[in-house]
Amino acid sequence: MKKYLLFIALVASSQIFAQEFYMYSGSNITAYKYKVGDRKINPSLQSGSGSFYEVGLINPFIGNRVFYSVGVSVDDYNAIGSTNTSSYSWDTKFIGVDSGVLFSLFPHKLKPVKALAKGRDNEAKTAKDQTEKDKLIKIQADSGGYKAFSLRRFDVLLIAGAKVATIVYGKQQIDGVYYDLLKDKEFSGVLIGSNLGMKIKYNVSPRVATSVGYNFFQIFNFSNKTEEKLSFNTNQVQLGLHFNIN
Repeated sequence: MKKYLLFIALVASSQIFAQEFYMYSGSNITAYKYKVGDRKINPSLQSGSGSFYEVGLINPFIGNRVFYSVGVSVDDYNAIGSTNTSSYSWDTKFIGVDSGVLFSLFPHKLKPVKALAKGRDNEAKTAKDQTEKDKLIKIQADSGGYKAFSLRRFDVLLIAGAKVATIVYGKQQIDGVYYDLLKDKEFSGVLIGSNLGMKIKYNVSPRVATSVGYNFFQIFNFSNKTEEKLSFNTNQVQLGLHFNIN
């Protein structure tokens, strides 16, 4: 019974925290990992840089500490290489679906700083979220009318996620000659990856926040049934904008 009541309390408390729409962009630094059977090849490959863009939603999951996200992304996974006689590069774009769990290290502590009675509904409904010196004030309805809460400015979030992606553009250049990668078995099909990272988030206002983050991705092409295998290790640096849409 106690566990049941605790679960209800966690779900109810999550409703206090609004759904967010986010936009991320930044840079991918990608290393290609080629293998033939159990043997690694192409030691002359070097990491390549590219951009990425992602949009999606973040929702509360457990209280004010655990959140989940779902988004759509476009990523460049590029690389370069050379030998004594040749130079080559890969220029690719993948579209994917991303999901993740975010754990807040410094969650909001909703301590009421002001009560707005039912008799002042009009004032509460029209009141805008405010910034008062170093405090962020959030207007929130509850069973007793409306209350204003003090919210934190900064948060640090730990991230674990997964990605499913497929190639939409790909060219390989060898000594000035370009080859299409869209039907190459090492690049085509469905790629599946996982990531770990962290994000520092700054609440500009109760409705808008900015963030800077880092993710490390490992991505594999499980649909490739040939002996030659390709995987990506990607270091991603991101800048983000978050909008409260509730």
